[in-house]
Amino acid sequence: MEKEFESVVAAFIESDPRFSIRSRSEILKAGEKGKNGKSKKWYVDLLATNWSLKKVFLCEVTYEVLFKKLAKRLLGWQKAWPSVLAQLNANGQLPDDFDVGVVVFIPQDRLEDFIYWQGKNLSKAESEMPVVRAIALEDTLPWKYKNQKSRHDW
Repeated sequence: MEKEFESVVAAFIESDPRFSIRSRSEILKAGEKGKNGKSKKWYVDLLATNWSLKKVFLCEVTYEVLFKKLAKRLLGWQKAWPSVLAQLNANGQLPDDFDVGVVVFIPQDRLEDFIYWQGKNLSKAESEMPVVRAIALEDTLPWKYKNQKSRHDW
């Protein structure tokens, strides 16, 4: 969502050698066509793969104050989570034995608001989508992690 900061977040993720990144990945919506006849797509800012944990993470980056675009994207994924997984698998982005997680990178001062919004709007009972992990954008700045061995615990 925020192209200007995606490279900073990508570098942060890749500081853990267990991760590899794909930027601005698209996930086709199975069988859905737009008005122009082309397949509809979901997008993800960064697709992070942790080969040791056998997990793929859909990562979103935003510094939007009200995170409306982020909310729309997450609600869309939640509504169609089985299709998201199927398309990741069909596109070769999700090996069969890997789990999927969702991580958002947002400003520190928006974390509480996001967690509150998530509790009200992304009910685990209504979806198979995993709980979204929120990480402060400020924690991805190079001087915050460069002098330590990075091991992301998500």
